[in-house]
Amino acid sequence: MPLVVPVLLVLVVLPALIGAAIALRLRAKGRRLEAYLAAVREDLRAAGAEPLGEGFFRWNGRGGKIEASTNPLFGAGFTVRLAAWSGTIHEMELRRGRPVPAEFEAFKPLLQRWDSAGKMYIDCYAAGVTSDPKVSADFKTLIDLSTLPLSKPCRGGIFTYREGFEEKVPQWHWRHDQRPRLPRTPGSSRCCGSSRAIPPATS
Repeated sequence: MPLVVPVLLVLVVLPALIGAAIALRLRAKGRRLEAYLAAVREDLRAAGAEPLGEGFFRWNGRGGKIEASTNPLFGAGFTVRLAAWSGTIHEMELRRGRPVPAEFEAFKPLLQRWDSAGKMYIDCYAAGVTSDPKVSADFKTLIDLSTLPLSKPCRGGIFTYREGFEEKVPQWHWRHDQRPRLPRTPGSSRCCGSSRAIPPATS
């Protein structure tokens, strides 16, 4: 057999077979994902949520969303993220098996079912890999959590205030490409504020 034959098999045929297998898997799992999302919508509708389209829902006057993808492609489940919107902003990701801060203790039961949960900006969320479409109980939990006025503990920090038109502005003050565009209206002054949070001490 000429050497060119096995070379072509490795360089052309094998990648083509792998690509075809991935494409078929994507198509098959895409169909399963559509069926899964349809079952999720039915579960939420039966529990009292109002579907608004594109994965958005309204429940008791509050909004939320469910997102899902085919990942892991060759796994049995889907990557799913539930979120309900609140009126406060936080950034805290809780992971299963890790300590939960006291102010987020109400999120802890979600970690029995989901890989992560917490608050990301205005989203009260839970996320993980699952194939179970029965998510209405967890969605309602997130809706309830979105009404809680969570607070951030003060750990101290530094706030700096500067003003004027220094010839050599520090890099953190104003970016060099933005500084020329700032207004120089007669009688106006230019000021900049910056803050730095001090992380909690660790033992």
